[in-house]
Amino acid sequence: MCDQGQTADADAELAHIAPKQLKACGDDIQAETALARARVQMLKRNPQAAAPQYDIAARRWQEAGPL
Repeated sequence: MCDQGQTADADAELAHIAPKQLKACGDDIQAETALARARVQMLKRNPQAAAPQYDIAARRWQEAGPL
């Protein structure tokens, strides 16, 4: 995905995803997006911001069920 020197670019790209667009996607895509956001926050050494994104990812994967 990215390294620590690219977190600003990754944040900018993730910010382009409109909430309405994301809501129209399946649970698996919503989970992967939340996981990407969590990983960017961890690269920025911000676990407090990453934690809710990990929770969203887990909830979406549970809602998606088995593939």
